[in-house]
Amino acid sequence: MNPSAFINPRVYARSGDYAGSAAFGDDANDIVIFDDLVTIAAAGLVADTDGYITIDLTSLPVLRPDTIYGFEVTTKTAALGPAVSAMGSAAAASVDDPQWQKGYYTQGGPPQTWNAWSAAGRLAFRLEKLGYDTGVAPGSAIAPAVISPDRALKKSATFSMAIPATRISRPSGDVQIPAATVTFDEPASVNRSGTLNLAQLPSAGIVPVLPTKDQFLSSITLTRTSDSVVLAQGTDYVAYLDQGAVGLPSAGSAVPVSYVATARAQRYDIVSVNPKTKAVVVTKGTDRFTRDPEYYRPVLPAGNIELYVAYVTWHGVDLIPVMHHRNYVRDDRKAEVAIRQSYNRSCLPNTLKALRTGSALKIIPYGDSITAIGGGAFTANGSTRDLASWLSDMPADTKALFPTYDGPAGVGAHIRIGWAWVLKAALERRYGSALSVLNYGWGGTTSGNNNPDASHYGGLWPDRIAPVLAEGPGLMLLAFGMNELGDANTYANIVSIIGQAKAVGQEVIVITPPRCNEIGRGTVYDAWRKTHDDLVLAALDTGSAYVSTFELDGKGFEGAVARSPQSMCTMNLYNHPWPYELADIGNLIASIFD
Repeated sequence: MNPSAFINPRVYARSGDYAGSAAFGDDANDIVIFDDLVTIAAAGLVADTDGYITIDLTSLPVLRPDTIYGFEVTTKTAALGPAVSAMGSAAAASVDDPQWQKGYYTQGGPPQTWNAWSAAGRLAFRLEKLGYDTGVAPGSAIAPAVISPDRALKKSATFSMAIPATRISRPSGDVQIPAATVTFDEPASVNRSGTLNLAQLPSAGIVPVLPTKDQFLSSITLTRTSDSVVLAQGTDYVAYLDQGAVGLPSAGSAVPVSYVATARAQRYDIVSVNPKTKAVVVTKGTDRFTRDPEYYRPVLPAGNIELYVAYVTWHGVDLIPVMHHRNYVRDDRKAEVAIRQSYNRSCLPNTLKALRTGSALKIIPYGDSITAIGGGAFTANGSTRDLASWLSDMPADTKALFPTYDGPAGVGAHIRIGWAWVLKAALERRYGSALSVLNYGWGGTTSGNNNPDASHYGGLWPDRIAPVLAEGPGLMLLAFGMNELGDANTYANIVSIIGQAKAVGQEVIVITPPRCNEIGRGTVYDAWRKTHDDLVLAALDTGSAYVSTFELDGKGFEGAVARSPQSMCTMNLYNHPWPYELADIGNLIASIFD
């Protein structure tokens, strides 16, 4: 007998008009919507001893009445081969309780004796929707769910917003919440004065220049130190007041100036409802003059249900509906996301086997600066990657939230905020496998075979990709695209990189870039969306896994992370994310393995 080491529950979905007789999993059109692997110990079982296991199916999408579902349980050896187990059944506590029908029980009599369960066999049964809904209205919510017409972000140039009537669906009965108008406090303002050296601003990544790092300025006056002349905006200097930046209109020596400015704070508030009193309330966050308000969100009042998150600036309010999202997934996308995650896992058999058997696994991030969290080199990790300087413009109180590490760049010079580190931590918590991160990111690069300035090498540059391929089998996190938004060559480049990686035994997860900050950039969204789609298509056409950041922060999906487009990629207010955004993407990657 092969001893069981794992229990493998699986759920199949099949069209409701299916007329055949194939077992679930044996028909080519069956879709796996749930696939888990649980160790015997984690299930609370002991070898050769009777016991019960509860299988957590909370990640299943909403079951549909026009679909047939099949539940299957098999057991596997430590090497993931078939194992022989035994199974029994238990009597129902009460046939009047519809909940027992959700389990595998007999309907009467004493528990049955244990019977051998062959390695080739499997416990499988078909779920009929009316079978598990007996005595309960079909479609009733198990957990409270908010039914609201609001899905898209709404903007207001004032501090008052009308929100529509909503309904909270609960097992004990629905609660109707009437339409309401919510009012937000105008953010604080403060007068600033001091001196600075006025220099030319970069063409991209324009960030605050005052020593206080204020982002939103409603006014500024500059006086040249040498002759006390008040400088003229548009002639003597350019100003990007929503980025807190002023600078010379062209190249030249820095000009010492004194300044007087009015800085405006920003913050995140929560709009929630008390389901007992039906009161809709605004909970105010902390006013921040720097670009880090998401780290100072308020706490949801106990017992309330969150409806919206509001990003409040002196210009008004971005109202982001969050009630439709749970664990990054919008409520109308559960089935599609479940199917995609099943597809993703099917693309990663060697990675999953390594994780489940505790074997060593290399995680190989390969991409641009968002992967590197720094610069680049031909060898992995080293003094140019995962640099604490990524947070250099972050206020000291927020920066202190993130530990630093000693390394090749010096004492405390490194930080582990990239999505590869988030994934590593998540997988180690779940599997306890021996995982290593080999960061091959390189700032300022594209996916192409190019070397524009003798220091930045594209992803297909032979000398750059060679050491990546020399790592042999592992899990590549492939994340190019931000430096080539809208480029026609990205698809072909990514397909080529994936082909070379697979040839040396690497499995690939393609990661689309985060959405750019859109302050002053009305056209960047369409280019970002095109590159996102090209990357997803490249993954699908090569049978590779992928993570779609569109479902984190695309239009209509901002509620997944409760973040305004004006508050995205805040490291440089353009295309570099700070830790929260990186963690969201890392957690989204990790969800493939849930």
